[in-house]
This record gives sequence, structure tokens and C-alpha cells, in this order.
Amino acid sequence: MSPGARKSLAIFVTAAGVRAIFISYFLRKLPHFSEWGINEAGVIARSLLLSHSFSAPFHDAHGPSAWLAPIYPGMVSAVFVVFGIQTHASALAVIAVNALCSALVGVVLYRIGAEFFSEPVGQTAGLLWAVSPAVAIMPLVNWDTCVSTLLAAFAVLLTLRSVLPGAILSRDRPHFIAGAMWGLAGLSSPALLAPVPFLAVWSWAGSKRLKAGALFVVGACLLILPWTLRNYLVFQKFIPVRSNFWAEMSYGNLGFQNHATGDWMEYQRLGEVGFGAVSKQRTLQYIHDHPIDFAKHTLYRTGQFWIVPEGMWRFSFWLTLATLLGLWLIARKNRPAALMFAIILTTYPIVYYISFVFSRYRHPVEPIMYLSLAFLLIELGKYLRRRGAISSRPRMTHLARDTSSMK
Repeated sequence: MSPGARKSLAIFVTAAGVRAIFISYFLRKLPHFSEWGINEAGVIARSLLLSHSFSAPFHDAHGPSAWLAPIYPGMVSAVFVVFGIQTHASALAVIAVNALCSALVGVVLYRIGAEFFSEPVGQTAGLLWAVSPAVAIMPLVNWDTCVSTLLAAFAVLLTLRSVLPGAILSRDRPHFIAGAMWGLAGLSSPALLAPVPFLAVWSWAGSKRLKAGALFVVGACLLILPWTLRNYLVFQKFIPVRSNFWAEMSYGNLGFQNHATGDWMEYQRLGEVGFGAVSKQRTLQYIHDHPIDFAKHTLYRTGQFWIVPEGMWRFSFWLTLATLLGLWLIARKNRPAALMFAIILTTYPIVYYISFVFSRYRHPVEPIMYLSLAFLLIELGKYLRRRGAISSRPRMTHLARDTSSMK
């Protein structure tokens, strides 16, 4: 086994062990994490098995749905086949799959750091991800979060390989494959499609070939095209991946009183398309009537996105601050990855700024934050060692003089 493979395995085993410890502890303290409840992914997965349709994400609802992206409900339905539909065992199995995906992210971080920064940066980023409590508890969240994060991390790795020195694939294929990986990530969390146009321009500029940017976009579009066509055929309306954008906008700006799990039953009465149309109308009317309030709330959500959750010794705040400093250092060292990281961190959260913020929404881009933190720590260590060497030099010179005079 090569040294790189051994380090990857060590990071994965460490991450898996830490997650096993955290998951065991929290499941004893908070057993409701192993219950399905009103989880939309579980309800859609149930429909996939019982009615063979992607439908009915809420109680008493009927008909097809595009409320969620297809990858995670499909994965959950596969778990249901083995462990039973919405059982305690299936919930534990999904948590285990989430933990596996989360642990693999640490390995991807090691590869990104080692290939495009340095071996110490890769090791530090992978180990930080492996042992971080804020990351280790995320598999308990029974959503697409960990799957989306793994897909996004792979997309970052492939995109860097397609443009930066050391690309390991042929001249054209890496751009197409990198774009396709972003498309696959978008089928798990559509917000991850936001950076694609800007990364295509970055690919074009980095490779100095217009074809590279075009292939990047084509790869992403080809992956999301089948599901988008399915939505058009089913709903007779263009719905790129998910249908709940205006519903989320309504929840974030007008409140959750009309949520489909509440007493209004508006979603159930109007259907998914009708509910989306009503939510859009209400939201646009609110923005028209209260533009200042909307701007204030958007600014507040922008800040919240980067500091939520606010507990854990304000870990999110310090991580965000370290990310900014790390990105500044990466750019100062003329590393092209700095611009790519900045594009992703800038464009991905926009949909949440204008709608609704929850702590898990930031998780798919947190691998970049941990890479930036690792780079900052390694550079800080180099700086302190240089300062230590400089400060010890006069003392060594003085000691040499004393020794010489004694002779």
C-alpha cells in the first residue's frame, strides 16, 4: 500500500470511529433521531416502493412530486428494501450511510490538499474533518446533507484536476466529467448548481480554451436533463430538479403557518404546482409591498448563514473567520484554487440568503472551509518556525563568540 493510500485509510478509519462514538452517544440521549416522523424523504421513498412513483411527500397528499431532488429519496428507498419501510432499523441504516459518506469526505479533502497545496495541508484538512464534533454529528440529520457534501467534494476535486497543473485525464474529458459531477451533486442538492456557470468561465480562463467551459456546462446539463424532462412531462411545467423554491421563499419571509405539515392543508388541496404558484404570488407581493424589510431580512440571513449554529463556543464564527484568512493567504500565494473556492462560497448560499437559513445548509461547502483552515494553520506554523529560527540566531552567534574567546 502506498503512503498516500495508508494516510487516506487512516483518515477514513479515524473519521468513521469518531462518528460511531458521536452517533452512539446522541442516539442514547436523543432516540428520536432514529424515528422517521414526517420526514419527506422517507415518505417519498415509501411511495417509490408501494406505488412505484415519486410522489406524496406529505400526509394526505396525492399525485407526483418534485419537492425533493431524486438522489436521496432513491437511496432511502433502497435502504427500505433491505431494512423495512420507515422502520427503526432503516433509520439506523440511513444514519450509517450518512456517516460513511461523511467519513469519505475526509479522504477527498486529503487528496485535494495533497495534490494542489501540500501533503501537510491535505493531512491537516482530512484530520480536522475527521475529528470535528460539528461535522461528526451531521450524519444524524436524516436528509441529503452528507450525500450532497460528498458529491460536492468530489466535484471540487475533479474541477481542480481539470484545470490546474497535474491534471490526470485527457485534454477534453476532465472538463466534461467535472461538470457532470456538479450535475450529479445538483440532483442531490440543487443549490450546488449555482456555481456551475461561474466555474465554467473559470475553467475556460484556466485552460484558455472556450471548449473547456462549454464541455463543463454540457456535462452538468446532461446529468440534470432527464429528471428535468420527467418534471416537465409530469407537471407540464419547466421545473429544474425541485419544485419547492417559492415555498421556501414563502416560509423564510412570511412564516411557516401554511407549511404542508400544518393545519392549513393548502398543499394537499391545491396540489404541488398550485401550492407553488400561490407561494410565489404571496412572496412577490410581500417583496413588492415591503422591499426594505425584505432587504433587511436578506442581510440578516446572510450573516446567519455563516455563524449558525451559534453555540459550541461560536465555532461557526471562528471557522468562517479562519476561512476568510485562509482564502486570503491562498490568493496571496498565487494559488489559482483561491478563485475557485471564492466562487463556490459566494454563489452557493445565495438561494438561502433570500429564503431560509438552517445550519445544515452550509455543510456542502464546509469542506472548502476546512481546506482553507488547514492552509492557514500550516502557513501559521511555518511563520512561527521562521520567527523561532530568527530569534535563536543571535543567541547562537553570541555563544559561538564566547566559545571562540575561551579558546
